[in-house]
Amino acid sequence: MEDECADTPEFECFNPQGKHFGTVKMGHYTKEKYGYGCMRAMRSVVHSKLLRRLGEENITIKMGMNLVKIDEMTDSVECTFADGTKDSCDMLVGADGIHSVVRSLRVDPTCEPKYTGMSSVGSIIDIKDITSPIYFKGNFGTIWTSKGMFATGYCDKTKENIYWFNSHTVEAKSREGWTEYGKGAENIKAGVLERIKDIQIPFAKELVEKTPELTFYPVYNLPLGGRWYTKRCILIGDAAHGNCTFISSCSF
Repeated sequence: MEDECADTPEFECFNPQGKHFGTVKMGHYTKEKYGYGCMRAMRSVVHSKLLRRLGEENITIKMGMNLVKIDEMTDSVECTFADGTKDSCDMLVGADGIHSVVRSLRVDPTCEPKYTGMSSVGSIIDIKDITSPIYFKGNFGTIWTSKGMFATGYCDKTKENIYWFNSHTVEAKSREGWTEYGKGAENIKAGVLERIKDIQIPFAKELVEKTPELTFYPVYNLPLGGRWYTKRCILIGDAAHGNCTFISSCSF
């Protein structure tokens, strides 16, 4: 992974006028404490490596399967899918995000993710399309404003692609409401430009203006103290402790 990912040991912090006022050395901290720093990677790169490894292990992959029932026995777990298909395993791993079906069906049905009131919108841009000077020196910079945070950073080692995101408050909606809200691409983009209008860093505005497609997602948290395993089912990642998911893509 290291040969494809952007090493991100520091987050450089700026005010709207472009003045650097601090650095968050998160990658240095994790390197010292755990032996691993922080890296930014394209999700497609992670998926590709996982799929390749599964193929090497001759593990069958089934796409489009919707889990609807989990029966946990003494020595196995039986899974029933929406098309009537059944399968069994020694252990069921729920790596299915903050709105985990494995959690809601079996591991902790009463635990529900709570909307934080914050949402995020962002995109990935080919750096060749940007002409404004980059305002940060390393691989990641954040601009703090009274209307939220605007962040940018590389997501590959060769620095060919750069992503941005803007965190801001959005009124809570139903799952269907989020889907509908995410379809309003032009309005969402206009909202970002309005929120960052006081930023005096040309790079930030150019990134948004040249964005052909964006991703919007509300940020959810799981309450503390939830259950994350049974005898033969276990939750990992956002399913157990995460804080963001339900994504809608918007095109211009």
